[in-house]
Amino acid sequence: MVSGKVSVVIPTRGKSRLVKNCLTELFRSVGTIPVEVVVMEQGGDECGEMLPAHFPTKPVTRLVSEEGWSFSEINNAGVASTDGEFILLLNNDTISRKGFLEKMLAA
Repeated sequence: MVSGKVSVVIPTRGKSRLVKNCLTELFRSVGTIPVEVVVMEQGGDECGEMLPAHFPTKPVTRLVSEEGWSFSEINNAGVASTDGEFILLLNNDTISRKGFLEKMLAA
């Protein structure tokens, strides 16, 4: 098994309900693999209250990008803010399944 922290970057434009579901399932599915999550919110504040309210003890950081950034720019800014050995880019509507990260790291 490969060890090392996985940095997860999730770009979003609001949609806090989707982000909440995505993170809930992500944290259920990763087991003991160390992760950090960066939620890149474009031009909004919808996730600002939700993240600390629902994930107060989880390694989640919220960064706000400017309006008009491309999808690539948002992802690149999120990746630049991480320090994990591995990078995982997720859409905000991703529902993770148990064991997916172990399989990805073993590939």
